[in-house]
This record gives sequence, C-alpha cells and structure tokens, in this order.
Amino acid sequence: MILLSTPLIITFIILAVILLGVIIFIFLVNPIRKIYTKKHFNKVVYKKVYKIAQYKDFYLINNFTFTLDNVQNIVVDHILFGEKYIYVIMDKYYEGNISGKQADNSCIFVAKNGSKSYTDNPLLVIKKLLTLLCSVTGLPSELMVGLCITNNDCAIRIQSDSKQFYAANLKELSHLVKLVESRNVENINEEKLQEAVLIIDKINKKDRTK
Repeated sequence: MILLSTPLIITFIILAVILLGVIIFIFLVNPIRKIYTKKHFNKVVYKKVYKIAQYKDFYLINNFTFTLDNVQNIVVDHILFGEKYIYVIMDKYYEGNISGKQADNSCIFVAKNGSKSYTDNPLLVIKKLLTLLCSVTGLPSELMVGLCITNNDCAIRIQSDSKQFYAANLKELSHLVKLVESRNVENINEEKLQEAVLIIDKINKKDRTK
C-alpha cells in the first residue's frame, strides 16, 4: 500500500481543481459568448466596423437617427464612409438560419429547434432604409451600399445577384468592404465625401460621430 505524503496530496488536489476549472471554462465559454453577443450585438458589430474605420482611415457615424415626417424616428446602426462608397449598415441577430430570394417580401426562417416561420427579407429592409436615408439627405443612392450584418452562426441562403445590397455574417464584413472598395470605379471626390459626412451628421439626432 502506497501512502501519499501531505504535500503530494495538496498538489494533487490543486491540480484537480485547476483541471476542473479548465473543463468548466471550456464548456461555458461558448454559451456565455453567445449570450453576450445576442444581448450586445449592436456593440459587437460596432467594434468590428470601428476597426475597419480605423485601419482604412474611414469616417464612421454610429447609431445615426433621423426623423421621418416629423413623427417616426428611424435608426441606421452604422454609416461607414469609404473611398468609393458609403456603407449603410444594419445589425440583425437571428437565432436560426434564413433562406429565400432577393425579391421575396419574406424569407424562410428556420429556428435552432427546426421550426419554420417567415421573417422580413433583410435585403428589402436594408434597401428601404437606404432609400429613406437618400430621401432625407438628398444624397444619390449610387454612392451607397446597403449591408445587413448577422451573427456568425446564422446560415444565410438568399439568392441574390445584387451589387448594392448584401446580407452577410459579421466575420465576412471586412472582406466584403474590401471587395466592394476594390471595384474599378473612381473614388468619391474628397470634397463631396466631406459634404456627405456633414449633411448626414447635421441631421443626426444622436450626434455620435466617430
């Protein structure tokens, strides 16, 4: 019979506690991250957009709010001013997957438990938001690209050939902006870009220019 000394027993207990802590952490980290992402998705997306703005030296207006017909407040989650386009960005967290076609009024939503329902087509939602923004600012729509950004675990299967409106996971945002900015079109004139920033910022009810 082997008798363990007190120091060895203490060491064993400490190692067992550490191992148990690591196992608990591994099992809990993803659920905790998912809960945080769902609750603070606007903030999570903002951090990503802000990194792009910093790296590319782009202007960014966050949580832009304007009034429609002096009655309804409309919120644009993020407006990113690129060299070639102005990106109108909407956040949307889905606890499931979506599929459909770009012209469908509604998309099929499949929840994690397998149940099916219908949800607004994010491409049409961002298109309407962009149209409203153009109407209140007077800026031409051809300068703008609409992006609906979703959580990474949402599978997006929307058939679309649009070059102006996109639905994409958050992890694809940087690449998508880079891809659009690489198009063979002229940069927005610097004075025109500054004017667009001032026009949008002037009517911003939130007054949050970053």
